[in-house]
Amino acid sequence: MLKVLKMRVKEYFHNPVEKIIEILPGLVELRVELQQISELQPLDGIVRFFNEVSKWHDRKAEVQSIVGALKETNYGQYDEMLNKLQDLQIEFEQAGRQEYGWNRTKVGETVTPDNVFLGDIFGLWTKTAAFWKTTKDDPKDAWQGTCWAESCKGMNSYDVISMHVKGFMAWHTRKISDLITGIQVVGLIGGNY
Repeated sequence: MLKVLKMRVKEYFHNPVEKIIEILPGLVELRVELQQISELQPLDGIVRFFNEVSKWHDRKAEVQSIVGALKETNYGQYDEMLNKLQDLQIEFEQAGRQEYGWNRTKVGETVTPDNVFLGDIFGLWTKTAAFWKTTKDDPKDAWQGTCWAESCKGMNSYDVISMHVKGFMAWHTRKISDLITGIQVVGLIGGNY
């Protein structure tokens, strides 16, 4: 049994790019899904966004094992791939589950409007996405936030939260998409992805 395990570990380290090829279709699906999510109303989109990113955040050990395998066999040929994978993992951590952040779910838990907490924006209290959706028809300019920006004029709290969420998703979607595209180009030139 130990001999078989050692052979598998050795085999894994000899061809770490194979492991990237195995996860690449899932990463490409993530990129497509995030781009589709960006077209949704932000408070619906953020829930789906967190669901998709959290699945990859939960796979941290798997991605780290690939990074370790690349490092073990790297003599400079995998530098760019390593950087992109490590940056991608950082994005998953920053846009994934956080105990006191927006996405307060635990590993494996489904993200819902009731466990996404948005707020602390221009003086707005932190509430669930489900709560903020109920404020959609509130009067404009009636909220008591501390928004000094002209961009908040003529908005209600729903609009302000939505604007902030949309920016967050756009930023992370662009970064994650660019990194996935870079991984494809660097590691799999000529691949069918």
